[in-house]
Amino acid sequence: GGVACGAAQVGRGVWQVPTAYRARQEEKVWDQETGSWIDVDLVDLEVEVEGMKLDDESPGAAASAAVQVAETEYYDLLGVPTGASPAEIKKAYYKEARKVHPDKNPGDEQ
Repeated sequence: GGVACGAAQVGRGVWQVPTAYRARQEEKVWDQETGSWIDVDLVDLEVEVEGMKLDDESPGAAASAAVQVAETEYYDLLGVPTGASPAEIKKAYYKEARKVHPDKNPGDEQ
């Protein structure tokens, strides 16, 4: 049972090698979900990823106008506008936390 199943798998693998080689030569990528080779435009994908990076780097770019809140002390400490998204607040929090973390700043008595 096991030997026959293993031999069948090896046979299927050997049978698929030329197809896989040809697809890679055509710069296709295997899609696990569909179980087929697909064309991917890497230039468009790179532009999309760069656009996502720019969105992450510009705080307040996607934020709405300043929201009126009762207390702005925490927003001021983090350096974010009151209309900041949760992702922007989280990012600012982690940046500030790194600045005062004892493992990142040994010898700094605060």
